[in-house]
Amino acid sequence: MALHGAGGDAEEFSPHWQRATAEGWLVGIPQSSQMIAPGRFGWADQDRAAQEIRGHYQTIIRECRVDPGRVIMAGFSQGGATAIWMVLTRLLPARGFLGVACAPCDLDKVRAVIRSIPPHEIRGYLVVGAKDYVFGRARLFCETLQSDGVAARLEVRPDLGHEVPRDFDRSLTAGLECLRG
Repeated sequence: MALHGAGGDAEEFSPHWQRATAEGWLVGIPQSSQMIAPGRFGWADQDRAAQEIRGHYQTIIRECRVDPGRVIMAGFSQGGATAIWMVLTRLLPARGFLGVACAPCDLDKVRAVIRSIPPHEIRGYLVVGAKDYVFGRARLFCETLQSDGVAARLEVRPDLGHEVPRDFDRSLTAGLECLRG
């Protein structure tokens, strides 16, 4: 499952995931119903987001063959933070997360959650630009995961701001390989 960022939509976000489908992954890209502007959507209401995303996931597993041990949540910006939170809190059963230009805001809350789950049960891969306003928080989040025994990797793009890299296929391939474990 890959979640678009705030101000985005599933249709414009889906081309970023073609490499994953070419590599044999089934990719679900849910559309948030939380409109923030005409034609622009986000995941600000976390309870509503979780309910919608779980509904999409249930539809996928009902209609397609899914290996529950290989489910990964992913997303960009607000969508990425939502995906991470859903994996860490077990709101959706997933092997790990792939976050782009994102990190949870409340690291104290994250630390408490991480310490409540066996570290070998999840993996994380983050892609962030060195010029992104979330860079410092993403680095600290990854260090927090690693210090608590979670297999996590941070890919830093030196010239990237708050955006999906133009050559995202490279990051996606590396991230999926890392998350397969």
